[in-house]
Parts: sequence; C-alpha cells; structure tokens
Amino acid sequence: MLADHLKSLHRKMRRQKIELFFTMTDKTGSLLDVGGATGVDGEMLPLYEAFHDIHTINLSIPLQGPPPSTFVVADACHLPYKDGAFDWVFSNAVIEHVPAERQRQFANEIRRVARRGYFVATPDRYFPIDPHTLLPGIQYLSPGLRRVYGHMSLRRLTETMDGINLLSARQMQDLFPEGKIYRLGFPVWPNNLVTAYSGSVRTV
Repeated sequence: MLADHLKSLHRKMRRQKIELFFTMTDKTGSLLDVGGATGVDGEMLPLYEAFHDIHTINLSIPLQGPPPSTFVVADACHLPYKDGAFDWVFSNAVIEHVPAERQRQFANEIRRVARRGYFVATPDRYFPIDPHTLLPGIQYLSPGLRRVYGHMSLRRLTETMDGINLLSARQMQDLFPEGKIYRLGFPVWPNNLVTAYSGSVRTV
C-alpha cells in the first residue's frame, strides 16, 4: 500500500516537471535528455511523445523501461556534441548524482549545447527528508555518520546516499546564472528545485 502511494506521488511530481517544461517550449525542435529515459513506469513518456527529434544520453542503457530511439552512452560532463547542438536540453534528478567537483562542468556542458533553452531539476537539499533514503536529515551528515544512521534504519536505502551531492537553490543559481529557479512538489514545503531558461544561451 505504501509502495503504491509512493509510486503515485513519484509520477505526480515528475508530471509537474514535464508540465512546467511544456509551458516554456513550443515542443518544436530537437531535445536532449541528459541522464534520462522513459521512466520506471513510463512516467516520462509525455516528454518523449511531444518531440519528434529527441536524443538521450546516459552512462549506461536503462535497466527499466525501453531505451529511447536515439540513445548514446557517454559522460554528460563531456557531451559529444557541438555548441548549440540542440534546441532544448532537459535533465531530471541527475546533477545530484554527479561528484561535487564536477557539477559545474556538468552544468556548463548543458549550457553549451542548448541553443534555445534548458530545464534542470533536482531535489532541494534543504527539504528535511532525503528522497533517496526517505530518512530525515541524513543529507546533512558526513559519509561516516550517514552509515551509522543507516544501521538504525533501512541499510539498503542509505547505501544509495554514497555519491549523492544535493544542491540548494543558491548553488543551482550559481551553476546556471541565466536560469530562473522554480520550486515544485509539496505545496507547503516544495521538495524539488528547477532551473529553467528560454533564450539564447551563451557559449561557456
């Protein structure tokens, strides 16, 4: 029952992001989805159905859901595309999985290949419950303390915190200076951040 509720909530929040993205684009031109796929339950299919020229890049072929028709295995910190190669660049819940020292490189690559705009979503570091483990406050602890905390709860979930580097709104604004910050998710205390930009993106 709880699992079904969490899946429903997950789909709803992803749908929020797609709907916001659709308000800033006319759904024409090419789209690059950085680190994405059609989703576990196909929840990202509306994005893939809206664009005729869509490309996806990831470190590996997704284990769940069919890979998009144009799929490239590569490092998003070194996108194998020329400047302004795509009209739009979309990335959902990926940047927090990038090592902290490479997050600016990841952001600059998105800005570099986007011709008309970009949309980058990530969990808010300052939302009290970490979305990867569902544990309160674990994102503020050192790696060692995270493991101690994990032994008090569901260890298999806390292990996914290794390599997670959540960002604040200020950090996202610093990485994407021309982007506008949006807060999505729960109405009283939003749990997701989006930086979106529609216009001429500078070459970095």
